[in-house]
Amino acid sequence: MKYVYVISLHNLKTEKLYNKGKLAIEGLRISNSSKRLEDMIGSDNGFFKKAVGELEFNSLFENPYMYTTGKIPEGYYVEDHISKVEFLDEHMRLTQSYCNYLWMEKDNGVSMDTGFIYIKSDDNTPVTVTSNVRSPMFSNANCNNEHVKFTDEELTNVREFVEILFNNQHIDKNSEETLEILNDKKQTTRIERFLYLLQACRNQYDLSSRIAMYCTLFETLLSTSKSELTHKLAERTARLLGEDVEERLDIYNTISDAYKVRSSFVHGDRIDKNKLKKIDVLKNISTQLDEYLRNLILYIFSNEELRNLYSEDNTQDIESRFKELILS
Repeated sequence: MKYVYVISLHNLKTEKLYNKGKLAIEGLRISNSSKRLEDMIGSDNGFFKKAVGELEFNSLFENPYMYTTGKIPEGYYVEDHISKVEFLDEHMRLTQSYCNYLWMEKDNGVSMDTGFIYIKSDDNTPVTVTSNVRSPMFSNANCNNEHVKFTDEELTNVREFVEILFNNQHIDKNSEETLEILNDKKQTTRIERFLYLLQACRNQYDLSSRIAMYCTLFETLLSTSKSELTHKLAERTARLLGEDVEERLDIYNTISDAYKVRSSFVHGDRIDKNKLKKIDVLKNISTQLDEYLRNLILYIFSNEELRNLYSEDNTQDIESRFKELILS
């Protein structure tokens, strides 16, 4: 027995045609080739199309898609519906993680649609089709869904980032196991918690809620105590990212404003400050926070000392490193 896994990717544009597909994550490829898709799911006298419905079938041809093919694993029971759904879900978790990792390159709202596992016999006789859906639908920093073009170089950058994550054994393959592990903070690092919470943040479609989640992500990366939390996070971010005094002040003030929004949102109050209740101001704060967080995580991964420090995740060592940074 062999199988085809395929899933449509919304809000993604590519600059070139990927016939065989661009390697993305753990053997999964991104393609926008209608011919390849037709060969995989359309050359079976209508079996796949009839199984999934005409609308679902046609939608796969309207967007770039992620796919992989292979042999059914040994011990896998084709007749068992639960086994088929679990096998499909393993692939969909990877796709969901990859959509999340695209954020590391730039702001976007690329999301996945319904996923399919198409099982065939070794002589290509159709056997069965299984479908499933995972809930996260990502949006950009302004809580909008817009098409974003990724260049070939940018997709390569994401692939290289994924390799770094996998080499450092960061969690991304199994959301259920991740949730269990996250309940015991001793088992996870800040980076792993950051990546998990990032998905929840990017699934927010209200600006105030999104800004509140961004603040949580700053705390996940930079907090070492509960005292003077806003000041310390704003100061550390400004010191790490700001090139000069003016830029550091802008960063400091933006994060301070974000925490005012968060405080009002979390505690059930209206945002009373005239400046902060304007939608354009909220969009600007959200966009800036999104960019700061991306630059922070990339800064950490580009610095071997910091990367090791965060892998070890010793709060006292991280606190000492920030004291040296601020006082230097």
